[in-house]
This record gives sequence, structure tokens and C-alpha cells, in this order.
Amino acid sequence: MKALDSCLVIFDLDGTLIDSAGDICMAVNGLLAELDCPPLSLEDVRGFVGEGARRLVEKLLVARPEARTDVDSALARFLHLYETTPTSHTTLYPDLRQTLEELIVSGATLAVCTNKPGTATRNVLRDLDLARYFEIVIAGDTLPVRKPDPGMIDAVIALNGHKANHVVLVGDSEIDAATAIAAEIPFILMTFGYRHKPAEEIPASYRLDHFKDLIALLPVGAGLS
Repeated sequence: MKALDSCLVIFDLDGTLIDSAGDICMAVNGLLAELDCPPLSLEDVRGFVGEGARRLVEKLLVARPEARTDVDSALARFLHLYETTPTSHTTLYPDLRQTLEELIVSGATLAVCTNKPGTATRNVLRDLDLARYFEIVIAGDTLPVRKPDPGMIDAVIALNGHKANHVVLVGDSEIDAATAIAAEIPFILMTFGYRHKPAEEIPASYRLDHFKDLIALLPVGAGLS
């Protein structure tokens, strides 16, 4: 039996596995240009990420109230712009690929649970050659609910056939922390992502600065030892 055979590791996507803010910012500013509005900074857009595409568009329209459009129209255009080129400026966080490979060799089942829409999620995972690592992918439009609703975690566990005795969520933000609390599972905070508070103020079972430390932590973090 492998060390992590009974472990289901659920990852957030943006800010956890990938730094996607550059491509999201390009799509946002492409939309704003079409609306004859000034662009937003990368840091502004980074602060909009995490609650799904609709919420992002709502926030950018608050930031640019002069934009003459409605949320539905702006959302459709933003998604078109983003889904066309979702990875031209997106990068993997250091040591991610090696970590995922080691987790699979150790027997863990890996999943993605993200508020990003499904088409964009699939395109990103495909373009960055990450899809092969994840048996289960739940996106922001897969279910009627999104994080922090624990229903997304419940859906991942159900798709895993309830085979995992130990489930852990790995994420980067307050939303991920709230999701883990609601689902009553351990949470590992990756401190390099898109959080809005200091890392020490976000409830977490463990906090990591580097992916390379996840392998050694998981047996403890998932309750295996």
C-alpha cells in the first residue's frame, strides 16, 4: 500500500496552482478598452479574483462606473476574451509539477475545485499540461453553488466514490479557508497566492510558502499520522 492511498487532495486553481492574474488582467482591460474605459492595474485585478467570473465583472464595473454595459453583456465579452488566450502570461508556481507527480506516485487522488468557469478551467489545464494529474475537476459552473459552499467539496468526494478516508483542501485565500471550515476538512494555505489578509490571519491547519514542502506535510496534514 502506498503512503497516500487513502488521501484525496483537493486543490484550488488560481493563486494556488497557477499565477493567472496576468491573463485575467489582459481580458479585463481588453473589455474596458472596448467600453472606452481606462485600464485597471494588475494589482486591482488580482484583488477581484477568487469568487468566480461574474463576481469579478461586477467588481470591475463598480471600479469603472462610467462603463455603459450590464453585467451579463460584460461577462459574456470578458469570458470570450479570456477563454481565447487564457495562458499566454500564466505560469505554474515553483515545484508544482514535481509535487503533483510525487503525490500521484505516493498514491494520492488529486482534484481541482475552482470558482473559475468550466471552459476556462479546462482550457487552462489543457494548455499548461496539468489535466493529466487530476481525476476530478469541479468548476464554478459545474454546480448551482460555488465556494465557500461546502457542496463543491461534497461533489468532489462523491465523484471519488467515497474511496478516500482522508480529504484535505489546498488553497490560497480566505474563500478556500471558509470552504474547508464549512466542509469540516483540513486546510493547507499556500501563502503566495491571492489572499487579501496576512497569512497568519487566515484560518488554516497549516501554512506553506513552497510546494516542495507539501509532500512531507501531507501525511500529517491529512490526518494520516
